[in-house]
Amino acid sequence: AATAPCGTCSHCLQLAGGLHPDVIWLQREVDERSGMRRRQYGLDAVRDFIVRLSRTSSSGRQVAVIPSAEALGEGSANALLKSLEEPARGVVFLLMAKNPQLLPSTVVSRCQVVRLHPLPIARLARQLMERGIPPAEAQAVARLSGGLPGTAWQLALDPDQRQQQRETVQQFFRLWSAPLAQRLARVAELSLAAQAADDERSVAARVDDWLAQSSVVVRDLLLVRLGLRALVRHAGDLDGLDRAVDGYSPQALAAFAEQVQASRGYLAGNANVRLVLENLFLTATPALAGGPTSV
Repeated sequence: AATAPCGTCSHCLQLAGGLHPDVIWLQREVDERSGMRRRQYGLDAVRDFIVRLSRTSSSGRQVAVIPSAEALGEGSANALLKSLEEPARGVVFLLMAKNPQLLPSTVVSRCQVVRLHPLPIARLARQLMERGIPPAEAQAVARLSGGLPGTAWQLALDPDQRQQQRETVQQFFRLWSAPLAQRLARVAELSLAAQAADDERSVAARVDDWLAQSSVVVRDLLLVRLGLRALVRHAGDLDGLDRAVDGYSPQALAAFAEQVQASRGYLAGNANVRLVLENLFLTATPALAGGPTSV
């Protein structure tokens, strides 16, 4: 039977601090001009990662961790294939991804997919409080995270991330009520960002993140319309949700939510980013039956 971590031994403490010698993390390279880590895993970073795994471990076992595996470009993914297919003795690869559909099929076919489901909000909030997070804040970030422990912990520790979430919601409200011309201007902005990306896969991943955040707000709108306010993630923006939902039927909101998810599927199938977004705003949004006619 599996044994829960004790949290006090040297191995637990090293893991918690990211210092365990037998847990190897793939990291993005730092851009020399900006000093920031790149959006994509570079080929040199992957090659160095594989070299580190070839060294003798202290325990005879190693865990190779690749966070945000969607950030693997075509070249870096191809460099990993042989190691994934024939890992060195005692090496276990752990690839983490929010959307496995954005990973190359050659990578996914060499992995065993394990889906992790969100925790109940009350349980997650209780865990955060046990770690010293004030009760009101623990409840708020647990709801905002959608039951994802890692996301909740990051939100609890980083006020800037919480502020970014609030700004994303406010941006969505402005876009939601804007005339069609302004919505298409937003499409142009996203397309320009896509052109500056490292490659097509990072384009899809970044726009998919934006659509995923938007889908959460649309979900909240639908919950407000159905009277299920206790389930809303963005509980601090209920006034804005009330204003945004005015005039929309549950059927219209559900249809738009489905169109957002369909758009994410198109991106996963390597569809053109601009065409996907224009289809969303030109076709889905104006067709919201019973919605405002300002578009």
